Amino acid sequence: MASVARIASALAILAGLGACASADRDGARTLATAGVTATGAISAEVGARADRLAAKALVYNFDHAYTLMRSCGGPNDPITNTGRGGTCDIISTAEQLRDDGVSRNLARLAHIVRLRARAVDQLAAAYRALAAEADYDARGDFETKIGQATQGVNTLAGAVGLGPLPAIATTGARILGGQLATNAQQRRLVGGSARLQAIAIHLREALAKEQVLHAQLDAVASSIEADGRRSLAIAGLIEPLPSLRQVVTSSAFPATDDSALQSALGRDPALNAAAQVAALAARPDPSAPALEAAIAVLDALIADHRDFEARRTLSLADLTASVARLTELIAAAKADLAPPAPPAPPAPAAGGNAP
Repeated sequence: MASVARIASALAILAGLGACASADRDGARTLATAGVTATGAISAEVGARADRLAAKALVYNFDHAYTLMRSCGGPNDPITNTGRGGTCDIISTAEQLRDDGVSRNLARLAHIVRLRARAVDQLAAAYRALAAEADYDARGDFETKIGQATQGVNTLAGAVGLGPLPAIATTGARILGGQLATNAQQRRLVGGSARLQAIAIHLREALAKEQVLHAQLDAVASSIEADGRRSLAIAGLIEPLPSLRQVVTSSAFPATDDSALQSALGRDPALNAAAQVAALAARPDPSAPALEAAIAVLDALIADHRDFEARRTLSLADLTASVARLTELIAAAKADLAPPAPPAPPAPAAGGNAP
């Protein structure tokens, strides 16, 4: 999977490539670079989404089990670990959770995301093969990679309830802006673009179907994170300091070190409680915008294919903007899941020696 940093560096390359592109070898190289950059951005979104789904599953299982186990522990309902059944048995509860509806839906979506990762990687390989075809007439490798990309997208499409990729014409002269392709190599490049465009369109439809599945899961389990934080609060594990620090910063007051904030929390129970309320009331940003942005990247890439096949100049401006937007959302999603940084050590006293 491409890193966010690699995607960002590719944006500058894209910006300078499209000015002189046309439906020839140079245009095919530009289109291939656009495809590799687009699929790289979508691949990075896959990684962020997979992490979020794994976190949701873990928090859901914890919260559900903790809610059940809080009623256990007495002489009549001891907590056991035998697998013999009952809501107070650890093994039996885990087995029940693994097979319940939310867990199954989370597992299904995780499987779909893995299929998308493979399909996107195979499509990226096909775009790299398009560049090689433009450079070296590497026809055999291009055919192989297109076949693999087709299979990968068809597998993903089946998992989200779509049919297979529609067959498209891949041989013979194509009409390009009222003109025939002038040679066999150009016909192969334009025909390859048409096939890649069809794959990208089917991938876009699969992402739209996947988006619906995520929305359905969120409707069923929209409070997974909130319920998990509630259970942590009941267990006394909500730390008020981070949220209070954010409140002070957001209020534009002078910066206060953590020791002063901690002292204030210790002196004022209401302040402590309010900071915990602020932490519990915060809603995590939904991950849907990143998937919408991934679809927008594919829309821009599909438009570039159409321009290439019609022998129009490729500007790639829309693709560059779409990839930049998706990259921002991926970075925000990763930051949301990252553990908080440890507090900085106190500064040494004036005139003292640093340790």
